[in-house]
Amino acid sequence: MVVGQKARIDGVVYEFDQKGIARKVLNPNIVPVLAPTTDLSEVTDDAA
Repeated sequence: MVVGQKARIDGVVYEFDQKGIARKVLNPNIVPVLAPTTDLSEVTDDAA
């Protein structure tokens, strides 16, 4: 488990702290760590 790792479950974003406890992230508009160069607006438009 990576500290600060975020996971999206059913549209809710969780962030894991140092103890590995998942906490809800109030602002889900975060840039995916695995794809920092991805333009989310383009992805959303293509998916729609």
